[in-house]
Amino acid sequence: MSLMQELFTTTCDWRVASMGWMYTLFFVLLGVSAAVWGGWLDASDRARPALFRPCAGVAVLVLGAIGTTSTSFGCCGWAPASLAAVGLGLGYISPVSTLVKWFPDRRGMATGMAIMGFGGGAMIGAPLANLLMNYFKTSTSVGAWETFLAMGAIYFCFMMIGAFRYAFRPPAGAQRAGRRPKKPTR
Repeated sequence: MSLMQELFTTTCDWRVASMGWMYTLFFVLLGVSAAVWGGWLDASDRARPALFRPCAGVAVLVLGAIGTTSTSFGCCGWAPASLAAVGLGLGYISPVSTLVKWFPDRRGMATGMAIMGFGGGAMIGAPLANLLMNYFKTSTSVGAWETFLAMGAIYFCFMMIGAFRYAFRPPAGAQRAGRRPKKPTR
């Protein structure tokens, strides 16, 4: 079966290599979206990108739920991977850029904390997904599509709170206690 046929088949007869291409596509699109729209993110007020990420995240999980029920590889794998990559490319750059502006003398720590947040989210999300699948499973369903929808609703609420709560730029003239401004170099 060719890759094009796999996108539209509903037999779940997918090759491992196709899954690898989906993974590759995800990271390529993530990098491209961050590179292409990075300037727009820096010039904008970051509210639009911060609001786009929750919407993209919910759309990915809804597509995953549809793909799970239809067993379509295109809807279960390729489409969510593409949308997730673009959403993550925009959603990751926005808070990292904000952290760098708030902590200009501790850029490495600030970006490290953002990356740690992704790991922390997985540490909470994986057991939650397992709990929800056990809650939703029946004799005829493993509870996957219901879990996708429930996780989408939960993630949307928390991401919207985050999008509206963080300050994009530090106040003018703000300086943290103990911070020594860098001396200008020639």
